[in-house]
Amino acid sequence: MAEYDAGNFEISWDNLPDWFKRDVVGFLDFKSRRNLRSCSKLCRILVDCCPFFIEKLGFFLSVSRISIYFSTDSRTITKHSYSKNENTFTEVIQDFLRLFQNSKSIVNELTVDFSDLEKSKMVIDEIKKITKENFKIRVKKIIWYSCPNNLSAVQFVNFITVGALETIRFEYQHGNLEMIKRLMETEQWKQAEEITTSTVLPKGLDFEKFSNVKRLKIKVEDSEWDVPKIQNLIMNFKRKNHPVGSFFSILVYFSPKGSEREEEEIPTPIIVDEVKILPKSGHYFRMPNKNHFLRVHRLENGIEGLVRDSNEYIEYFIL
Repeated sequence: MAEYDAGNFEISWDNLPDWFKRDVVGFLDFKSRRNLRSCSKLCRILVDCCPFFIEKLGFFLSVSRISIYFSTDSRTITKHSYSKNENTFTEVIQDFLRLFQNSKSIVNELTVDFSDLEKSKMVIDEIKKITKENFKIRVKKIIWYSCPNNLSAVQFVNFITVGALETIRFEYQHGNLEMIKRLMETEQWKQAEEITTSTVLPKGLDFEKFSNVKRLKIKVEDSEWDVPKIQNLIMNFKRKNHPVGSFFSILVYFSPKGSEREEEEIPTPIIVDEVKILPKSGHYFRMPNKNHFLRVHRLENGIEGLVRDSNEYIEYFIL
């Protein structure tokens, strides 16, 4: 057998097997993938065919800057910001969308901040230019921020894969009723399992329609506290027979009333199955599953409910 001379053994990147190169790309971060992609047409094809698995991804649109941050695990966060001089906004948007061009790419938590109307529209325009007709974004949880009357931000939600999206947390500037109504009309909203917000819901929004979710946390103004709607939401929550751990929380925001403001309390009783639920009290309701019950607890500033198992005591509550 001829003697093997390791010193004369050389192999280039191009000669490596495809499976090996795909494995290598799988370990690269965002910036390294971007640099490799710019090397050649073959490298661009290679990078685009490798899915991205991201723990957290953030995309922020502001007047002067676009930022992308992401983490491939729960510990490390990498931030990449683009200034006007470094890249055009179009190139940055394309960088962001390219992460999802592989149908297997998935993000556990996506934060999008549509605080600039013009750049929000640019995102939608770039999505529409993608030759792939069924372009979809696979996301499990979206944290969605928007400036007022930004219908492009709502359009973006339509590109998220229905069924993959489990949680929607939406934040917006006050008084944006029509935009939130449009958001609630999307299939992504209708099929989400959890909907939360720390922002007070705009007046005139029918929060009864939120009862389709398993986990709900919202705030309403005191003038929007509607006892019949609350009662219907609780009854719907019961009938859905949601699993243990499902919950709802409806808190009331009291508008400032000056020095003579009234005590922050809602005295009107809530009646479910002929049971009065008064402030600072609670009640257990049986659910269709005989081993489950819904514990409804009345607060001074709202109401909350938690599905529990009669065989397993749950220590925590929602707030």
